[in-house]
Amino acid sequence: MANVLNGTQAVVIAQTGLAEFSKALINMNVFTTDFSANAERAGIVKTRIVPASQDAVLLSDYNYDRTHSNVCADSTTDEVIITLSDYAVGFHMDDADVQRMSPGVVTDTRDKLLAKKANALAAKVQMLAFGLIKDSAYGDPVFSNVAAQFNTNVISDIRKEANEAGWKGTQSIVLNSDFTNVIRKDESVKYRYASGKDTNESGIIGKLSGFDIQESTILPANSEYLAGFACTPDCLAIAVRPTFTQASDMLLAYEVATDPATGLTIVYRAFYLPQVGKTYHTYEVSAGVQVGVKSALKRIVTQ
Repeated sequence: MANVLNGTQAVVIAQTGLAEFSKALINMNVFTTDFSANAERAGIVKTRIVPASQDAVLLSDYNYDRTHSNVCADSTTDEVIITLSDYAVGFHMDDADVQRMSPGVVTDTRDKLLAKKANALAAKVQMLAFGLIKDSAYGDPVFSNVAAQFNTNVISDIRKEANEAGWKGTQSIVLNSDFTNVIRKDESVKYRYASGKDTNESGIIGKLSGFDIQESTILPANSEYLAGFACTPDCLAIAVRPTFTQASDMLLAYEVATDPATGLTIVYRAFYLPQVGKTYHTYEVSAGVQVGVKSALKRIVTQ
């Protein structure tokens, strides 16, 4: 029988949290992602990234083994080792609080709190990734000036540098709100049509110079004044797994929700402590990030 809390199946709570978690992780689609529903008890994930720029090799230069099967001379993928750590956000509801509320209010309050917690968990995972974007990893910035000087001409210049670096495939620019606001006001962008609506109405910038333009409201300025970055997915790898529990049968609820399309997974658990009269609700993931191809990201900083 499914776990039920205040009339709501725990699996529904888990799926709702996954939806919020996935939606809040939108900026992570610019990186290489390794999502799975399998818990990694060793806390280590080995994943591979494919560099955006690769050279063709003459067929005559290929190596052949003794059975004459075709073998490429060198691997064109890079192994990235990611160390996972467990992260959780949650809240508790006191017996006294629940007693004063009707069942409907208890459920509504809990669900609203859980939605906020799922977003907070996603923000933590994003901050892990953004925290790696530093000079020591990716070198000098491609732009260093105030937001007011950032415009479509600058993006065109970044396009030129990306082409010279051999970038191929999916390419994105992620900007903080100050920089995105400047681009959104640009007369050449304001009335363009994106998704059937002009940018001034929809707020969606869409593509500029071949880059998908995304806004992040939590991009950390850090000590290097990070304001954004241009990249291909191989610049950074991020892995997310469910947390491990050794005694799920001892909990009020334990559900693992997985997006079948992406493998993104979140764990929901609830437990009651009679000593303090509180029910605790948590969303949890095991996550880690690692720098990938250093030439595949160009930093944008402010002054």
